[in-house]
Amino acid sequence: MTEKRLKERIQMMSSEGERIIVDRKVAKRFVGESRMGNEIEHLYFENVRSIVLRKLILWSYYHRDDPQPELSDTQVKQWYTQFFDEDQETLFELAEIADTLEIKVLSHIARQRLLDGTTPKNN
Repeated sequence: MTEKRLKERIQMMSSEGERIIVDRKVAKRFVGESRMGNEIEHLYFENVRSIVLRKLILWSYYHRDDPQPELSDTQVKQWYTQFFDEDQETLFELAEIADTLEIKVLSHIARQRLLDGTTPKNN
């Protein structure tokens, strides 16, 4: 990989030690400009499990070009249904970290799913 391409990426690490390399543009989506200077190469999420970090990254890739997602299209609704098909603990953690990172739509939908109890994996 070229040096320029490496500078366009950042390594994110979960509390379990899993390392995931993502584009800076995607990381900025939920980390914010103030924390994302070009000199930063690693971000450690000490209280975020790997499954939740992967969900945050997946959300960020899916919405990387959207100012705010809209839930009008059938395909988008299907993606959301699959995305939030998680157990209660994972949804709770996802809502909490989304709240902390000020990803309001993600936090709102995850909390709504928790309140509705509509998750198939809530056993």
